[in-house]
Amino acid sequence: MKRAISIVLVLIFALALMPINAFAGECSGGGDHVFATFVVSVPTCDEPGVVEERCQICGFVRSRTETPPLGHDFSFYSSTEPTCGEPGHEYYVCNRCGYCDVRDFGEPTNEHNFVQVGDYEPSCLGGYFYYVCTGCGATKEFVQPPNDAYHRYVPYMTTPATCTEPGCVVYVCEFCGSSYSEIIPAAGHIYGEFVTVGATCTSPGYRARYCTVCGAEFIVGNGLPLGHLFENGYTVIEQPTEESEGIYEGYCSRCGEVVRGIIYYVPGDVNGDGILSVKDLTAMKKVIAGGDVEAVMANCDVNGDGPINVTDLRDLKKLIAGA
Repeated sequence: MKRAISIVLVLIFALALMPINAFAGECSGGGDHVFATFVVSVPTCDEPGVVEERCQICGFVRSRTETPPLGHDFSFYSSTEPTCGEPGHEYYVCNRCGYCDVRDFGEPTNEHNFVQVGDYEPSCLGGYFYYVCTGCGATKEFVQPPNDAYHRYVPYMTTPATCTEPGCVVYVCEFCGSSYSEIIPAAGHIYGEFVTVGATCTSPGYRARYCTVCGAEFIVGNGLPLGHLFENGYTVIEQPTEESEGIYEGYCSRCGEVVRGIIYYVPGDVNGDGILSVKDLTAMKKVIAGGDVEAVMANCDVNGDGPINVTDLRDLKKLIAGA
C-alpha cells in the first residue's frame, strides 16, 4: 500500500515539472498555435504586473511572467509640530496611488496647552474651573473660593427721582441674592420762560415761570389787586357805626360783577374808599350843601359832635394835610 502511494506522488511531481506546452498538443482551432503577448495587469506601487503568452485562437497559455511592483513615489504634503503627548508628524503622499505615509520626528514636549471648558465665570459663591489640554486631552481643575469681589449686581427696582424728592435704585446680585441701594439725587425744577399774569380787581398781577416737569410755579414781582371800579358809584346799604361795620353794594365796571363790601368807620372817609383824599372833601361839601351824593354819613362827622357842618369840613382838611 505504501509503495502504491509513493508511485502516485512521484507521478504528480513529474507532471508538475513538465512545461505547459507539453499538454498543448494541437490547437483546438486546427493546425499550430498562434501565440501573442497579453498584458493581464500592469504593475502598481505594491502589486506586480502579469504578462502572458497566449494562443490567439484557442487561448492556450504558454507562459506567464510577473513584473515587480513599482514602489511608491512619495512627495511631502504637510507636517505637525510635536505636542505634549506625541512627537511631530510629517505626511508624505504617493503621487501614483494617493497612499499617505506618516513619519514621526522630534520628541513630545511635555508642555500642556490647557484651555477652559465651558463659559464658567468667577462668582461670589465660589466654584470650579475645568481645563483640558488641546494636545493630549489631559484635564485639571481649579477651585475658586467664595469671594465678595465677584458679586454680579444688576438693577432690580428703581424709584425715579422727582424735582424735589430723591429716588432710589436697588441692586441685587444674580448669584447670591445680596442687595444694596443707591440714592438718586432730586433732579430740581426745570423752568420755562417767564409768563406775565395781569392783576384783576381781587388778585395781584405777577410774573411767573412754571416747571416743565411737575408744573411747580415760581412767582416774582408780586403786585397789588386793582380793586373794583365803581364808575357809577355804589349804594350804602347799611351805614357803619363806631360799634359795627357798614355794607355797600355796587356794579364793578372792570370785572362786571355786583359787589358787596364792608364799610369801616373811618372819620373823614366820606366816599368809603378807605383813603382820605380830596375826593372826600368834594363829597363832604355836597353833603353839607344838601346835594345828591352817595356818602358814608357816619364818616362825615369827623369831629364826632353829631352835626355835619363846616367844622367837620375844616377838620377833614387838616386830616388830609396831615395837620
